[in-house]
Amino acid sequence: MTVNISRKSEVVREIQRFLYELSRRWDWLPTVFPDGTYGPQTREAVTVFQRRFDLPQTGEVDYDTWTMLYRKYLDTFLFRTRAANPSVAYAGLPLHIGSRGYAVNLLRNAISELSRYYPALAPLAPSSLYQYSTERAVRTLQNIYRMAQNGIVDTELWNRIFADVESKQTVEADLQAYPGRQYPYVYSPGN
Repeated sequence: MTVNISRKSEVVREIQRFLYELSRRWDWLPTVFPDGTYGPQTREAVTVFQRRFDLPQTGEVDYDTWTMLYRKYLDTFLFRTRAANPSVAYAGLPLHIGSRGYAVNLLRNAISELSRYYPALAPLAPSSLYQYSTERAVRTLQNIYRMAQNGIVDTELWNRIFADVESKQTVEADLQAYPGRQYPYVYSPGN
């Protein structure tokens, strides 16, 4: 979809806001200030973002770029929020092979939910025992999140997993709540 000229400023400003917030967390992403103009700095930041997430490096925000940008923005926003006040509180002890309890069951359920979005991740049956299948899934998520792959769930990974689940549910809810919304926008300078 091509962006309507009357909406360019609003759409570009939203893209830039996402890029700006992400650049505050990721030093590899150039900082773009939301001014509503799709200039060289915005194009460069989009290209760098696309390169980092193995998307075609066009400098244009197409469906795949928008989806990844939106998800990463939500992941980052929700990670900050949950780290400050997690709604699914971390038990406080690292989870690893042999761990048991409610926290392990929550973790396995979250992994099963994420398996809908990550093809490399297999769903797990409910269980309160941290088994080898749990460890394999945790290592897969650590790889996806570009973390050290030790198969152990600490506070940072716990918060990241549950923020990821919530962000994906938020995206789905948003898309269901606004079925007529032209999401995501495709913007190319000169449209």
